[in-house]
Amino acid sequence: MKLKNNLIVTLLDFAKYFDYNEFWENRRQFVRDMHPSKVYYWNNELLKAYDDIVLWVNGGENVEETIIKSGISALETLIHRHIEKKEIGDYKNQPDLSSPIIRVQAGTRLNLPSYTNETFDTINLRYHKIEVYGYSNKPAVITIGTKDSITLYTTEFTYVTEVKNLFIEFLPTHIQNNIYDLSLVSEEGGFFSLLNVRTIFSGKQTMYKGVISFAVTDDGYIYIDSHGKPRIMSNRIMPLKFIFGHNEEAFYVKAKGSEVMILYKDGVLKSTKMEPNNKVISASFDVECNINVLYI
Repeated sequence: MKLKNNLIVTLLDFAKYFDYNEFWENRRQFVRDMHPSKVYYWNNELLKAYDDIVLWVNGGENVEETIIKSGISALETLIHRHIEKKEIGDYKNQPDLSSPIIRVQAGTRLNLPSYTNETFDTINLRYHKIEVYGYSNKPAVITIGTKDSITLYTTEFTYVTEVKNLFIEFLPTHIQNNIYDLSLVSEEGGFFSLLNVRTIFSGKQTMYKGVISFAVTDDGYIYIDSHGKPRIMSNRIMPLKFIFGHNEEAFYVKAKGSEVMILYKDGVLKSTKMEPNNKVISASFDVECNINVLYI
């Protein structure tokens, strides 16, 4: 088995590179690769510890609490130290969903509570950045209820929207048309990202700091800066910028061809396609360039 990208061949290796979340992800490999026929256990206490861990792992999701406790105690015997509760949570890796940056370990699954049909007196849309970390070559799978899913590997990231701690949709980190290639570049530990804009034919690149949301139009692009201001880099859309006037911070921008919509943090949606709407938490263009709106 491997821990922290190191091949584990002895109990000393296991103790040195032990990480609970990685152990749990690779628990089947532990049973196979750390068997006494392959690894030296120099006393009966260590052999019993291995057996207790195997009993725990093979017990599956419905394993008894006493077996779980014995398994954790056995791990402590093998690594010669106490395992803190914060290392294991509820025997799973449980990211903090209230944090602006939600860190998810590679190789795990995270199901975000989904917005369904709740109603609120006021709207304050927010986003979270999701960062995937760890040494596993397996992806993290993040879902929003049963309706949306994204797969990310170590160092990859995305942004997700929410209202009242109920999650709505993932935002793109890369968009391309025939003229421009736009992608977000994560600054590790930072909430906002850099927007890299590359002109495809010339190869010219421009970087903008403090970006989360962006979109491409048929002749340019638009992004929302860190102050919630739309920045229009499109000759066709620029004369229409008065349409998007609003006293609240812009939340995200989406575009299709020459049509653009901007959703604001208070749930106001303004677009080149339709009259302004209120109490909106999500909107998108369909293939025919119609706008689909999700209201509270």
